[in-house]
Amino acid sequence: MQRDPLNIVGQVVADKYRIEALVGEGGFAAVYRAQHTIWNKPVAIKFFSGLSTAPAEQREALQYAFIQEGALLTELSSLTAGIVQARDVGTYTTPAGQWMPYLVLEWLQGASLEMVLQLERQAGRQAWSVEETLWLLHRVLPSLEVAHQHGVAHRDIKPANLFVVGDEARSPQTTIKILDFGVAKLVENEHLQAALAKTGVGISSFTPQYGAPEQFTRSFGATGPWTDVYAIALVAVELLRGREALEGNDMIQLGFASANLAARPTPRRLGIWVPDEVEAMLERALSVDPRSRHGNAAELLAEVHRITGEPRSRQASAPSLRQTPINEVGQFDGTLLAIPPAGTGPSYPGPPTPLGPALPSTPIVVNAPTLDVPRAATAPRHPTTTGSVSTSMRQQSPPRKKRSYGALMLLVLLGAGGAGAYYVKSQGNTDGAKQAIKELSETASSAAAQLKARVENLPQALPTLPPPSTASSPAPPTPSASAQTPTPVTCPKDMQLIDAGGFNMGSNENAANENEKPAHFVKLSAYCLDTHEVTAFEYEQCVKDHKCQRPAPVVRGKGLDPLMSRAQSKECTFGNPKKTNHPINCVNWHQAAAYCKTFGKRLPTEAEWEYAARGGGRTSYAWGNEEPTPGHVNACGSECVAWAKSNRVSLSSLYDLDDAYPATSPVGVHPRGKSSFGIDDLAGNVWEWVHDYDAPYQASMQQDPNGPPKGHERVLRGGGWDTTYASRLRPSYRGSDRPTASGAAIGFRCAKTPD
Repeated sequence: MQRDPLNIVGQVVADKYRIEALVGEGGFAAVYRAQHTIWNKPVAIKFFSGLSTAPAEQREALQYAFIQEGALLTELSSLTAGIVQARDVGTYTTPAGQWMPYLVLEWLQGASLEMVLQLERQAGRQAWSVEETLWLLHRVLPSLEVAHQHGVAHRDIKPANLFVVGDEARSPQTTIKILDFGVAKLVENEHLQAALAKTGVGISSFTPQYGAPEQFTRSFGATGPWTDVYAIALVAVELLRGREALEGNDMIQLGFASANLAARPTPRRLGIWVPDEVEAMLERALSVDPRSRHGNAAELLAEVHRITGEPRSRQASAPSLRQTPINEVGQFDGTLLAIPPAGTGPSYPGPPTPLGPALPSTPIVVNAPTLDVPRAATAPRHPTTTGSVSTSMRQQSPPRKKRSYGALMLLVLLGAGGAGAYYVKSQGNTDGAKQAIKELSETASSAAAQLKARVENLPQALPTLPPPSTASSPAPPTPSASAQTPTPVTCPKDMQLIDAGGFNMGSNENAANENEKPAHFVKLSAYCLDTHEVTAFEYEQCVKDHKCQRPAPVVRGKGLDPLMSRAQSKECTFGNPKKTNHPINCVNWHQAAAYCKTFGKRLPTEAEWEYAARGGGRTSYAWGNEEPTPGHVNACGSECVAWAKSNRVSLSSLYDLDDAYPATSPVGVHPRGKSSFGIDDLAGNVWEWVHDYDAPYQASMQQDPNGPPKGHERVLRGGGWDTTYASRLRPSYRGSDRPTASGAAIGFRCAKTPD
């Protein structure tokens, strides 16, 4: 009898989707094939059954989160055929009263890359060649590039989330679609985590076998497009090797392997000879430091094009879809189920149904029969040439050990040093799984600490790779210049070096102001930025040396009526002996720019400021996604409201707490508010002047933008001590005022181009 865990086969969802059959299930979701009763076309509906136990008071917030992610997926999939198309989103209550959100997706004919690789290994097929691997990158990276250009990182790229549409995955004409965009972000939603915590369920936002160092511990920085670069590079190495690039049996071992400087998982280090330029490209993509990698898919794709000699235009549009159907394969949440169309047989050797569980790559509960997948030895390949990439006979890979996977459960354990997780063989015994979870929970803190300690004590130098030992294999040539470590640049004391990189500047979020739109990709050269805002003491010294201009005693600016101007003028820090370590305020743009120039510096550009505030990533605030508190930021709390009342002006509070500073606070006293680049007070305390004139954004990609050459107002960033709305503390928020304006909540910091 066919499984129907939700007991909904035959039901009609949203008055138009008739449920036909289960095609995949896991501990977090179940996927059904349904028929659109109006269009008479099949669709896939992913029911997030793991949320059915969410408390009623959490459901509205969860529904909103799903609608937002559904809208994101719809937007992305409308821009490229390489991302699975989203059709609809909603919530459904089963006849038995089980509530759950769902996503409606296009119905795909084909198989996940994970399934393809399993079937290839069963058939003893050789690992992929360099040319075949580069062609896969050609097909996947343009779709990732679209997402990265819109400020979205996938953060769970793996073979299970790459769906092959067609009957030959290695063909350059076969389309590959990316699945599960937005899921990584979704499972980190605070309402979802709170709901699942009450039911004892834990889920992870990434798959450890394809995890970048920053996903195991945030000591490496924030996640972002560069995280996807790391993951797709691991997939590429797996294709070349015939098995996973990262080796480990648990979260600790995989986290160590991901960040081990002495044993990077590049092809040559794993005994696979590839051309210099391919090794150098993958070595950079797999850098432990996110700032050393390609910043996004566009940068990696450009290098692939350079290596292969393929013109960009050839890859700009997705190949046409194959019309001949093959096995309809559902690969959802780890369970593999193949359903041959009527009158057809399987396209790959091996039994068409059931195929059993996927390799342990999905962080949820999976119930499926045991499957042994032996690894056939790779036969030598004679030298061939395709395009500008040549390959030689590769070294034989050792046979893969048989591994059996029964019912698997991934328990995510969060600790001070990052995330720890273990695979638990539950043998289908629920009580045994619960006991295992209990036992593992007791060791969560020590496991996390162990991972952090091992990462922090990694060797700092890479050993020289010996040439392949096989006599018939040529010694690898001397590494190309692109693989050599660049000469490091340094910054003056009290400045932080921000390495060159790229990011999506601005925001396309519905809640964003129009002057934050459109989000657009910006590439920046390396620069230095002051760790803290320029202090009153520092500015006073400049005035004493007759190099800077004394601030005006009365402030003037937009929104400052006479009462507020009088009140703020009392809070100027210049000349106040009690506030020498507070940021200088009450300075106009010209005074700020002159101070920076005096010390061989300059005001940061708007793009430089935002990149530093984002930490190179895509977070709600400089410090991450936590809502602002007095521990993160100096903004308007109860003390600020009391100050306003005493001065007969009106201010509302951002948080109902007293942060101890009615106006400015000393610099650097909010360590929880640091950006991942180590920059203090990029939100709150004082707004900061930047170089640019205020003007609407352009959608085109830009390199080191400086803003328009002229304008009426200069941009202000970051919010101040009088900020009453959290939205003004976001990295993309833009304020502005006349260059001659000043205020007690306006200051600045300096930037510098490295020598």
